[in-house]
Amino acid sequence: MAWGLVAAVVVCVCVGLSEGIVVGLGNYGRQRSLAREWLGVDQSTILWFQNQRVDHFDNTNTALWKQRYLLNDTYWGGNGYPIILNIGGEGMLAPNAASGRFIFNDWAQELSALIVSIEHRYYGLSIPTGDISDKSLRFLSSEQALADYVEFVSYIKSMYQAPDSKVLAVGGSYSGALSVWVRQKYPQSIHCSYGTSAPVLAQENFPEFFEVVGQGLGEECSTAVNQGTKYYEALLNSEEGCKQIEQDFNTCTPIETENDKITFLSYLADSISGFVQYNNDNNGVLPTNITGICDILLSGPISQTFPQFIQYYNTEYNEACTPVSYNDMVGDLKNAHAGLPEGSGRSWWWQTCTEFGYFSTGDSSQQPFSSLISLDYYTGICRDVFNISSEAIANAVEATNTLYGGRNVGSTETVFPNGSVDPWHTLGITSSSDPLLPAVYIQGTAHCADLYAASPNDIPALIAARQQLFTYAVDEVAATDSFSSSSSGGPEKLAYMSGITIPLSCVSMVCCTLVFISLMKTRDFLIPPYFGVWNLSISDFSMALGTVLAEVTASDGACHTAAFLTQTAVLAGNFWLVFICLSLFYLYRSHVVTLLKGESNIFLEGERISVPKISVLHVIAASTVWVLAITSAFIPLTEVNGIRYGKGPIGTCWIAIRPLMGRFFLFYLPLCIALLVVVIIYWVIVKLHSLLGSGYYTPRQFLYPVTTLIVIVPCCINMLFESTDQIIPATEYTQAVVLPLWGFIDSTVYFLTRYTGAPSSMTIWELFFKPLPKPS
Repeated sequence: MAWGLVAAVVVCVCVGLSEGIVVGLGNYGRQRSLAREWLGVDQSTILWFQNQRVDHFDNTNTALWKQRYLLNDTYWGGNGYPIILNIGGEGMLAPNAASGRFIFNDWAQELSALIVSIEHRYYGLSIPTGDISDKSLRFLSSEQALADYVEFVSYIKSMYQAPDSKVLAVGGSYSGALSVWVRQKYPQSIHCSYGTSAPVLAQENFPEFFEVVGQGLGEECSTAVNQGTKYYEALLNSEEGCKQIEQDFNTCTPIETENDKITFLSYLADSISGFVQYNNDNNGVLPTNITGICDILLSGPISQTFPQFIQYYNTEYNEACTPVSYNDMVGDLKNAHAGLPEGSGRSWWWQTCTEFGYFSTGDSSQQPFSSLISLDYYTGICRDVFNISSEAIANAVEATNTLYGGRNVGSTETVFPNGSVDPWHTLGITSSSDPLLPAVYIQGTAHCADLYAASPNDIPALIAARQQLFTYAVDEVAATDSFSSSSSGGPEKLAYMSGITIPLSCVSMVCCTLVFISLMKTRDFLIPPYFGVWNLSISDFSMALGTVLAEVTASDGACHTAAFLTQTAVLAGNFWLVFICLSLFYLYRSHVVTLLKGESNIFLEGERISVPKISVLHVIAASTVWVLAITSAFIPLTEVNGIRYGKGPIGTCWIAIRPLMGRFFLFYLPLCIALLVVVIIYWVIVKLHSLLGSGYYTPRQFLYPVTTLIVIVPCCINMLFESTDQIIPATEYTQAVVLPLWGFIDSTVYFLTRYTGAPSSMTIWELFFKPLPKPS
């Protein structure tokens, strides 16, 4: 017989990870559906780790078995990029566990990561010993599962030749606790963990579960459920009442024993609890939510609405009738050769009886379900199925907390998301003052809601939490050597390094400020060559300021602003210089032609050199570019030139996906070409004016574009290497020093080449529309 939500041992695996909704005495309708889905999968695509050990803690036991897993290398960037380990929980592995619409698929795309999803031992088809007898189940424990995952990670790293890749363990509910514990026990193999809705505290008697369910239902609906519970408790006290329940709820068997009565009440409680636990989780498995079931339960008299609800529930989960027989349930759980999905129920009961408890009882007066659902009922199942005493269960729960520390996990680089509507948050970590163990408590969300991809229906709290959680997850990965510059590769860091960035950028800002003062004081900004200097000084200043902001505040907005202004402002400044040079070239085109013909007897006695009126367009164009650049810098975008930005481990801006050739072609290469054009034009103008004897230009001014080109060439070379996944330490460090110093270099060149002879009485209007007198 298929047992639905029969008893409240409901550590529900987060649907999509192992796809087993409430597998305590699980929703086997969903498990059967998964089994059918596997039948439609091309068997050649199913992967098996052939050399998993049966017993990791007995070196004399050399037995091996094969463990099922799934893999998605669509976004994989190669050695040095992260591996996301999706840990299987207490249910069958879902066919889409590595490729479904889950948040870690978005992470993989962002981080160029490999996704692997592995099935938990003794669930699904991953059965180490061929059966699930009591003798075989001695190899089923969370400790053995953790060791499985570490062996599997070594296998994947070897297969993909990725010794430098770091591993982010991801899980939800029980598998969330496993992800926490695998980082705790094997930090050398698992470098960070994301454990959502993770019940890290083992607890035998768990009345808080139903308390949170009652709160989630809301006062009116919870009151109706409590009244319904009392109504059916009263009916169960008489033979006539039992027969009425059998008829109204279409029970599979008559209600004959006290345990049958509790089983019925438990089925009623768990059916309602499941909808609360997964309320609006964006997974698409539940047919309705809290509002939907409460609409049913409040739509009429209790004698009609509760049978109507259970009928709806049974229909949705392919239950032909309502199971109430305690003996049938125990008989099914004792079946050591049970196939899918019943085997998952037996395996999970073994773990609850031997490790965790998690028995959700009605002992509390602050919940709407029956107090007959007692601890004795659950421990009786452990005794009747596995011959495990209540004393042994209590000792096992205590041993589990001793082994893992309960809420005192004693680990690092682990994040704990929990939802306020999720009953399991009461056994998890919902607040933390430790920055290495951040907790994110999401008001209004349910079990594992943050693990699913974004939906238009997501509440604001969930949207904000997802961004925060991604930042935590990325920081945890980035805090490791995986993202360091090494010969083995790894994602590009924006070339700002903590410790040297701030002082170098401050030097640049001071120098640029001196340039501003000098330009205004000497009126040099009225001279054509220094239009570009004025703009570049602003660019350099903005780049340095944005970098310091990013370092000091370590905020995403400051990082994005710095990254955007670094590229846009420098491009704008240098291309403005190109426009000026082209305009000057146009102004002196006849003399250039003469020069190119080799004629050196050029003499322009008394010629008045005027600034081209096209300079007005320079001002308008550059001002427009700057307005757009500054405005865009504060738009909450995550992508610049095809590169996504985020907050790095030391508060710097760094690029979270593998470098793209697009950045090389869109920024560095055009900048090099522009500067090369400037050098050529400057050479022509300087050569021309040296022949003309003009005082406006001197050979020293040739230094400006040359040094600027020298500054950008190492950065261009470095980006070219990084775009092909080649990390050259020399160019990395050169770029790290050169970019913050750019303002200092430009300012130095200005003071070496500046001209201070502009008439102080001349206005900008006169500059544009009147000829400038030739200096004596």
